[in-house]
Amino acid sequence: MRFSYLAMFYIILCQPTYAFDLPGETPSRHNYTEAPAWKESDNTLPAYPDEDTLLKLPIEHTQAFEYFIDPASISVGDDDVVRYLILLRSRTGSKNVFFEGIRCETQEYKSYAFATGQQLHRLQSARWRLASTSGSQRYRHELMKYFLCDSGSPLSYDTIMRRLRLEESGVHDPSDIFL
Repeated sequence: MRFSYLAMFYIILCQPTYAFDLPGETPSRHNYTEAPAWKESDNTLPAYPDEDTLLKLPIEHTQAFEYFIDPASISVGDDDVVRYLILLRSRTGSKNVFFEGIRCETQEYKSYAFATGQQLHRLQSARWRLASTSGSQRYRHELMKYFLCDSGSPLSYDTIMRRLRLEESGVHDPSDIFL
């Protein structure tokens, strides 16, 4: 007898419940507001970097390049895009300079400009692309993971600079970077 009461209790308890809207009331399942669509902010190209002020990034997954970021070019926009100027130097000494943006929320990057000589040229067909976790493009993923982003959100300029300067001063343990 006790078993049948318990069984009946669980059967009643486990039944789906249905909510009915009262006449004249707005259904509760429709009481939400959609977030506005993301819109990219305009950006201005920075000046060509002064190589004496560049910070070397500890990205060693490839023997082909050394990576340097220009601290004067780093910005966190109202659109939550972290923009920066980066210099890639090959082991033979040739240089590539790019002005790029990172969207932490989507783990995408966009190359806005490249340099020839000491002049930046805006890319006309720039588009957002997923940051690669391998190959020579991996530096963007490393930037996101260790220096620019936290859980899909951009870090503040001050936090980014603190992380970059800790690495420049010789702190190579990632757990020490997240102070």
